[in-house]
Amino acid sequence: MRLIGSDIEAKYRSELIHSNQVLFSERGNKRLLASINRAFPDMKSAFVLDWIPEQGEDIFSVLINNNKVAVFELSRSNDQLADACDVLTVGAYRRGLPKQRAIKLAVALDLLLNGYTRPANFPSS
Repeated sequence: MRLIGSDIEAKYRSELIHSNQVLFSERGNKRLLASINRAFPDMKSAFVLDWIPEQGEDIFSVLINNNKVAVFELSRSNDQLADACDVLTVGAYRRGLPKQRAIKLAVALDLLLNGYTRPANFPSS
């Protein structure tokens, strides 16, 4: 998908940068970050593309580096780390996405293409 500099792209860009900074900060979801690090020890960047709060769990779709999208289901009833339950290539994830989610993915990939990674003050695992 080609980006055109639209307002929705700017909104997604801002949201993705903010959520990335929060994920890697003291305020972030430490269980999600630990789950990502355990599943992908080579992780250099992570963008939360989607978050679905369910009754008993939170479901996160996360872009890992620039080539995988993984789904993590974090239970609300315990503090255990979650396994990556679905891991797809970016191409497989992109197929069939609604337009808005495809735009968000394209913006996240553009951020990575332009050198955005984890915040500089966050050490590698």
